[in-house]
Amino acid sequence: MSKKLLSDIFTYWVEKCVYPENNSIENHSHDFYHCLCIISGKGEMICNDTVYEMHEKRVFLACPSDVHGFKNISFEDMVSYELKFDINNDSLKAKLISLPFCLDVQEQVTELFAQVYNESKSKKPFNNEITDTLIIQLLFTIIRSTYENLTGSRKYGSVEYEDSFSKILSYLERNMSKDIGLDQMAQTIHLEKVYFLKKFKKLTDMTPMRYLKSIRMKKAKALLQYSDMSITLIAESVGFKNIQYFSKVFTEYNKINPSSYRNKFIARR
Repeated sequence: MSKKLLSDIFTYWVEKCVYPENNSIENHSHDFYHCLCIISGKGEMICNDTVYEMHEKRVFLACPSDVHGFKNISFEDMVSYELKFDINNDSLKAKLISLPFCLDVQEQVTELFAQVYNESKSKKPFNNEITDTLIIQLLFTIIRSTYENLTGSRKYGSVEYEDSFSKILSYLERNMSKDIGLDQMAQTIHLEKVYFLKKFKKLTDMTPMRYLKSIRMKKAKALLQYSDMSITLIAESVGFKNIQYFSKVFTEYNKINPSSYRNKFIARR
């Protein structure tokens, strides 16, 4: 493991959480990653208006700006390991952004969560450094198992290519406020446009422009819910120079206009 990668993870919080019956966490977002591994019990997780079941051996990875919340729906405590951290490594960040929000994992992953928690609570020398190392191991274990599930193979001949391709995901995340076209996307990773389109669709199950729209809408929803920025400024910050067009796209994508979406959350602040 490189010294650079280890220095680029910032662990804020590691905990084993117990949520009693009917306990809930209101929808929220933040500018860091929040990873939960369910140990026992059942619940419902909502992320960006999609509902997921929470149960044993299921992991949830909320990336920055993901609007998420959950509640215990069982008659017993719901128990989870939870990590809050940030990444300052573009390659790893792009891999995490491209992961599904909800993942079913093997025992090996839940055991790694337990190791992270136990090490973080130890009083031994270098426990913070070892905790960071274990989190990196955990993240790459999840990434590898997800890759195997998607490809149905343990052959990794194309991993190097996908690692370079992930640069475009990071690029779009950082530059969503700009006017980005297909030619510019393809040039970023030095591919011919038609081949780039084919590969992007295979890896993300979306066209490049649809993917760009999805991350713009995700960011816009978080800003509408949690910031006091005007809708015009929000539109510009996610790449729309025309407020009317932004409103049209937002309404088509979310089945509600930006003003109405914001008004749903104003009373909760």
